[in-house]
Parts: sequence; structure tokens; C-alpha cells
Amino acid sequence: MTRNEGFTLVELMLVVVIIGVLSAVAIPAFSRYVKKSKTTEAIMHLDKMWTGAVTFYEAERTDSLGVVLPKQFPGDGSGCGFICAWNPASGCSTRKKCPQNFFALTSSCYAWVRTGYSLNGDFAYSPNFYAFASGGVAHSVQAIVQGDLDCDGVESYYELKGSVHSTWNNSTTPKVDPWRSAVRVLNALE
Repeated sequence: MTRNEGFTLVELMLVVVIIGVLSAVAIPAFSRYVKKSKTTEAIMHLDKMWTGAVTFYEAERTDSLGVVLPKQFPGDGSGCGFICAWNPASGCSTRKKCPQNFFALTSSCYAWVRTGYSLNGDFAYSPNFYAFASGGVAHSVQAIVQGDLDCDGVESYYELKGSVHSTWNNSTTPKVDPWRSAVRVLNALE
């Protein structure tokens, strides 16, 4: 009796079909996982802006004559922001991130300097920060990060709003209670 070794054509075709089905399921799931992991950067931007804004609010500041200034968030309502627009001509198809040196163009903005906000490395989301004033004193902020992660023209958008409420607690000095909203997300995985 002769013995044939190896696989038949049917067995090989069955393996190819199984690999094809697994790939059809695994690749989109992996792409979603990668996009979701990038959302961490957006949340980190928001937390960094909020922490810097609250730290600035809590700090004692004086003018040139030594008069203590009222507590407020940094900024005048005009806001600080940087939009890194991606398109194939600027390298969207290869990098999908804005180089850190792009941020240097607006890093001298008053709110960025006062909150200590900076970008360490390339970034996928463009940060924006606004402080809103009433009566000349900024008591509320809005932090936004947005970005087009896969260059399809649809942007992911994350927003955090915060404000400060003063309570007296049987004291002559107010106790500051920073409040922040939950992060509002639009098109998280675009």
C-alpha cells in the first residue's frame, strides 16, 4: 500500500476560508480598539487643562502695586486654541498626528502659559481652552479637544466645562468649590 502524505486541496481551501472569515471579523475590531485607545489622549488633554486652570484659580496673585487680585481662571474669554488640520498634502495618510512643534505657534497664549499646559510629543487632538468672564472676572471655563483620527473628515470632539462656586461655611472667606461637568463626547470613534 502506498501512503500519500500532505494535505488535499479541499483541506487547504478550508483553511484559507477560515483565515479569511477570522480576518474579516478581527481587523475591524482591532481598528476600533486602536481608535478607542487614542481617546485616552483626549481625556488626558482635558484633565491637564482643568487641573492647570484650577491651580491658577486657587493661587494668590497680586498686581504691580501688591494689591491682591480676585480669584479667576486664566484668560479673557477670547480663548486659546490650536487646530492642526490634516489633509493628504500635509501627511495625513502617513502620520495622523500633528508634530509637537506645531503647538509652539500658539503656546505663548496667556491661558496656556498660566495653566502650565504644554504638549509632550506629537498629538492627535487639537486642544482649545476658553475662560468666560462676568464682571471682569473669569469664573467658568470650557476645554475642548478635537481631531480627525482617520482622515475621513469626521472629527472626534470632547468637551469639559467647569466653574467655581463660592460657599461661606460660617467664615468671612469663601470656600472655593471647583465643579466640572462630565466629559461630553461626540463621534468618539468617528
